[in-house]
Amino acid sequence: STKKDQKALMPIALAALVASSVFDGFMVTNHRSWTSSETFPDASQSQSSTETQEALSWIRANDDSFYRVEKLYTDWTRLDDSLIEGYSGVASYNSTLDSDVIDFYRQLWPNMLVGDSAYQEYINDPDHPELLRMLGVKYLLSRDDLDFSWAHEINQIGNTRIYKINEACGVATVVTGSISESDASNLAPGSKEAILSTCAIVPDRTYSQLMENISATNSIDDGNGRAATSSEGKTATLSPSSAMLNLRGSSSICGTITAAADNSIVCLAIPHTSGWKVVVDGSPVETFRANYGFIGFTVSAGQHSIAAHFEAPNAHISVMVAGLGVLLTVISCIIEAHRNRVR
Repeated sequence: STKKDQKALMPIALAALVASSVFDGFMVTNHRSWTSSETFPDASQSQSSTETQEALSWIRANDDSFYRVEKLYTDWTRLDDSLIEGYSGVASYNSTLDSDVIDFYRQLWPNMLVGDSAYQEYINDPDHPELLRMLGVKYLLSRDDLDFSWAHEINQIGNTRIYKINEACGVATVVTGSISESDASNLAPGSKEAILSTCAIVPDRTYSQLMENISATNSIDDGNGRAATSSEGKTATLSPSSAMLNLRGSSSICGTITAAADNSIVCLAIPHTSGWKVVVDGSPVETFRANYGFIGFTVSAGQHSIAAHFEAPNAHISVMVAGLGVLLTVISCIIEAHRNRVR
C-alpha cells in the first residue's frame, strides 16, 4: 500500500517541481528589483547599444534626480531596451499592467497602446510633451534631428543625440487646479492633455472635497486664470512650482517639492495601487487617484520634504500563512515517520 501511495505521489511531485521552475523563471525575469542591468547582462554588445550606454552614463553624471528616459530608436527589442540597458522608460511589455494605469493610456494616450493593454510603445506616438512631463520623462535619445519645439538638444555621442524636455522636472508634477473625471470625459484626448500643465484630473468625489477645501482657504488658482490670493483677498507673490526627487532602492523615493499655492496637487508618476505610503514634512497624507492612474495628494504653499515608499499589502498575513505551511509540513513528516516506526 505504501509503494502504491508513493507511485501515486510521484507524478504530483514532478508536476510541482516543473511548476515551481516555471514560476521562478517568470518572476525573476519580470521583477525589476531582481532583474537589474547588473544581473541581466547583455548577450552581446553592438556599437548602437554602446553609444546608448554612453549617453545614459552622461545623463546620470549630470542629473542625480529620479527621472525617466525614452528613445526614438531600438537597440535590442522595441519593448525591452529599458530592461536590458538599465534605464527607466515608459515603453514596455506588461501583461499585468495596473488597471488604473490602463485607464490613463486609454483616456489620454490611446495610440501608445498596441492591442488592449499589454504593449505600450512610445515610438508609435511620440509628440506628447505634457504626458511625457507628467510621467517624469526628462530626456529623449534619438538618432535623428528632432523638430519638437518642446525639447532641445544638449549633447551628442556618436550618432546618438540627447534631448532634454523643456520644463520637465521628474516623476512629480505640481499643479494648482483640478478637473473632475466626469467633466474631463466630455473632452477629446488632446484637450485633456492640454490642461495637465495647470490641472490634475481627479475622481468626482475627490474633486468635490478639493472644492470644499478651496472654499475654506480661498487660496488656490483653479486653472481658469484667477490668481492665487491670501486669506485677506490680496494677490500673493508665489514661487514657481518645482520638484526634485531621488530614488532610494527599488521601492521608495524622497526629495523636495515647492508649491505655488495652498491646496496645490502633487501627482507622482507611480501607479495608484494599494501599498504606497506618502509622507509630507514627516506626517502621512491621504492620497487619491490623479490623472486616471497615478498617486495624487495636496500640499500647502511653500517648500516641502516628501517621501513615498511601498509596503506590500497584507505581507504579514503571507508570512504567517507560509510559516503555518512549513509547520504543518514538519508535523506531517514527524507523524509519518512515527507511523513507519510503529509498522
